[in-house]
Amino acid sequence: YPPGSGGEHWKGAKGPRMCGASFSSSPVEARIIRLGASMGMAQPAGEKGMPIAAPYVAAGFFAAPSDFLRDLPFDPFLPWVFMGEEIMLSTRFFTNGYDIFAPRENILAHEYRPGSMGLPKFWETVGRVFGRPNMNTELMHIGICRVKNHLGYPECLEGKGRDLKPGVLFAQKDYGMGTVRTLDQYFEMAGIDMKNMKIDQNVPWCARGVDPPMNGWSYATSLV
Repeated sequence: YPPGSGGEHWKGAKGPRMCGASFSSSPVEARIIRLGASMGMAQPAGEKGMPIAAPYVAAGFFAAPSDFLRDLPFDPFLPWVFMGEEIMLSTRFFTNGYDIFAPRENILAHEYRPGSMGLPKFWETVGRVFGRPNMNTELMHIGICRVKNHLGYPECLEGKGRDLKPGVLFAQKDYGMGTVRTLDQYFEMAGIDMKNMKIDQNVPWCARGVDPPMNGWSYATSLV
């Protein structure tokens, strides 16, 4: 995630990156995988402008060749999902053959304004429009099963998922994983154990800024 926009201290400073995630313990977030905060990590040797490999994509700021819109188009059937968007982006980019990197230096800042300034988050807007403060959460709990189905959560698997509502998986295959790499390869790379619901809090290779553990992958051959 980019740093906060207060002041000018962020310009040219060492860029943080996301190396960890967790299974949310909040019932509001439906046990979804949520990415951890951006943190200052080791800066490996290399050219000043060379980015550093990372396991996660931040929805608030990412750049990619426009081909990605063909390879993994945004899913129009997830309108109320907030937590869950980033793990879907990360897994879909990876399984479609894209490598994920973080910049070495900050190149922009992020204005994350609080509701006290009169600028509500989108989930607050839903409640205001319909006059039901918890409406977005109710809708999200239906749609989040679409994300959880892609990731293999048993409660949202087709035919036996207790939380799966009719119609949630409409056109799901058009907005799922790619075929260049497998989802299991992503989980191994990112230190995610779906069976036991555990995740490495800081993936060691990401924290050190070295090659991710993938056969045939190296900075020398991937950054060309």
